[in-house]
Amino acid sequence: MATGGLSLDFRFFRNVLALAKQFSVPSILGGGVVSSEPERIIRALEPSYAVLSEGERTIVELLSCLEKNGDLLAVKGIAFLQNGRYLETAAREPIMDLEQLPLPDWEGVGLSSYLDKMKPSDGLGWDLFDFPRQVPFLTARSCLYSCTFCFHPIGKKYRQRSLDSVFQELEIIISKFKINIIEIVDELFSVDIVRVKEFCLRFRGLAAKFDWPVKWWCQIRVDKVTDEMLSLMEESGCFLVSYGFESYSERVLRSMKKNISPSQIENAVKLTQRKRLSLQGNFIFGDRAETFETVSETMEFWKKNRKAGILLGIILPLPNSDLYQYCLRKGLIQNPIKFIENHMWNPINLTELGDWDFARLLHMVKIARLKYCVRAIPQEVTRNLVVVVCPFCKQRIVYRNFDITFENQDLFRLPSTLAFFNKMVFCRNCRKRFYASSKLFRLFSHLIQFFSTPLGHFFHLKRTKNSVSLPWLGNLRLFQGRKID
Repeated sequence: MATGGLSLDFRFFRNVLALAKQFSVPSILGGGVVSSEPERIIRALEPSYAVLSEGERTIVELLSCLEKNGDLLAVKGIAFLQNGRYLETAAREPIMDLEQLPLPDWEGVGLSSYLDKMKPSDGLGWDLFDFPRQVPFLTARSCLYSCTFCFHPIGKKYRQRSLDSVFQELEIIISKFKINIIEIVDELFSVDIVRVKEFCLRFRGLAAKFDWPVKWWCQIRVDKVTDEMLSLMEESGCFLVSYGFESYSERVLRSMKKNISPSQIENAVKLTQRKRLSLQGNFIFGDRAETFETVSETMEFWKKNRKAGILLGIILPLPNSDLYQYCLRKGLIQNPIKFIENHMWNPINLTELGDWDFARLLHMVKIARLKYCVRAIPQEVTRNLVVVVCPFCKQRIVYRNFDITFENQDLFRLPSTLAFFNKMVFCRNCRKRFYASSKLFRLFSHLIQFFSTPLGHFFHLKRTKNSVSLPWLGNLRLFQGRKID
């Protein structure tokens, strides 16, 4: 049995590997979850073998070695426990020529069954169509940059596929599975403007071959975006552009090693909003360099550009990122496995602020989301239908096959006046982001804004520490007994 993925799915891997062990089935674990911290994860999850970094060649050699009862230590890029002793073989070289790899066996993984179940409410940008059929499509691997909150499980060697290879596979997969949305997976899609121009030209020609609309979206860097580039992308069928903003503070951007500037962020936002393109971007608060001054810099820009629909969040120290290693050194994460399994979504105070001030920061972000995000109350909501007027262009938009349930609760068990939902959507006319919110949610939002205080965040922070120091009690230490250890 083989499985793999990212650390956020840690519990899933624990359950699957435990099941394999229960039935005495050999297991293989791969992906970022184990490549980030091999020994620690292997001891915690106990797979039979781990495939580190890129897995295409490694897993083939590993299976061949097992079949022939060969020498496991001769297989590069694996790790395992032998009588309780951790063994890791020599690192495998990155696959520099991606053309050597065969095309994915999409039918073998049952792609059609996933596509048939997709709803426009289930994923970013899927609401472009009532019956989306989106695939993530890899055109490059890794990234040249070293942002402090990021970890590259397949190494830092950036490699691109040739466009001939890309479009050969695109034509096959679109025609065979009736794909209508392509998510281009390339962290540096915009690094080469000549390549971007050729991609747009070829995609436009490819899409014209089909009797259904085929659109695409991608990630690009703010330091590479131009008006010409965005126009070419829009004309070729691009409908959404994702940026890595993270902060509008020069100080925080330097701390994050983003290699971009606030002026470049402002330019990207301005240029994108001129087009009929959806904008995806985040501001994440809580970097080591964060202060109330830097928060204000970012928040003021965010408020002035509410129409851009930029999301707000809190920075997470993902396993083996620079921030994660900092947390280990400082004792902010005392038990990494418990952190990965139970606390990865919980904010950690990485800043120089005291915990009370950091709780105030978290509270500011929460209230800003409730107060300033653009919302609209739908005119009509049924089990699979949402009708709403866009608050920007005033166009009446009908979303069919749309599941607007909130936190797995079937709102249609209640009268429509008591429905509770707050669903992010993109307008199909102007492509702006807003939230389709019920009247009950709007009331809830106002109550939270009125009654909420930073205390909830403060005590939530302290639940993962050995003791707390309340701001009004001076040096008195209150022991909580919920340390991550």
